[in-house]
Amino acid sequence: MSEQRYDFATATFFFFKTIGRRPGGFLAILITQLIAYAVLVSILFAALAPALATIMRLAQSKSEPEFGEVLAIIGSFGLTGLLGTVLYIIVLVSVQAAWLRLMTRDEVKPVIPLRFGLDELRLLGVNIVLLAIAIVISLFGSVFFVLAGAGGAGLIAAGEGSVWSGLGAGLLGFLFSVAIGVALIWLAIKFAAGPAMTINERAFRVFESFSATRGIVGWMFLSYLLLLAVYLVLGVIVGIIQQIVLFAGFAGSFQTIEQMSTTGVKTAEQVFDMAGQLFSQPGIAASLILFLLLQFVMQVFMEGLWHGVGAYAAVRHSGGDTARTEDIGAPAGSVGDAPHEG
Repeated sequence: MSEQRYDFATATFFFFKTIGRRPGGFLAILITQLIAYAVLVSILFAALAPALATIMRLAQSKSEPEFGEVLAIIGSFGLTGLLGTVLYIIVLVSVQAAWLRLMTRDEVKPVIPLRFGLDELRLLGVNIVLLAIAIVISLFGSVFFVLAGAGGAGLIAAGEGSVWSGLGAGLLGFLFSVAIGVALIWLAIKFAAGPAMTINERAFRVFESFSATRGIVGWMFLSYLLLLAVYLVLGVIVGIIQQIVLFAGFAGSFQTIEQMSTTGVKTAEQVFDMAGQLFSQPGIAASLILFLLLQFVMQVFMEGLWHGVGAYAAVRHSGGDTARTEDIGAPAGSVGDAPHEG
């Protein structure tokens, strides 16, 4: 199967191309993801509520807590942490699978786009394997760094501490660091299409990503580099907007905050009462909600764009129509003529 020429604009902004092609599917997944996050936070808060109530009661009583109460609090936090980790992984994999389904197979599950079926189980397995590979590579990298340090120390010792031996050791360490960094980036890009291929081909795909990224690692690196720049710029812009939103929300409550600070806080009950009075004000509540929504939307777009490069590589490798320039209107002048069907 002859693969299409890598289209830089389409690959870099493949997520945006997907939104333009399926705006309804995008909104369905976006809203469902927001609801899933809200439900997850609510479950964790409800699970921690008894422990928090016990902590408040102990703080108000000012008495020494019994050993059983301390164990109960620790156990509650431990079990909630375990529950939260499991639920977070399920939600995270379900969200990732939903977006990859949309970008690769042009598919949105009806009613509830987030599922946990075969697609998600395979994707979870791929993520675990990639994590294990990253850990192994990190261990080998640590060993190589130790060997490079030993080599540098040996070079300095051989030169009897001269300036040139020190410069040589420093140059050796620098070149070694650059080589390790380039190798890690290369490996990360070579594996980047694995999750998307797993969803697109409905099969476990890890090392098959090497064939999907063959000959386009440099272009994919430039795509990720551009997305990193976009993320940094948008991060600054969104951060400024968030600060303005929070300032506007709290502007009408500065006097109340000052009064609370002057009256002083003596008990935990007063702390919670003051917090309840503060955050129950419409302006502050609205600003916090808007702050979180801005953060959520930015996270969705940046993660979608980041995964979109690998999704494009997977679709391009399989010859899917969604990666064709003429289907989604992306210019290909930056890397050559647009591919033609036939």
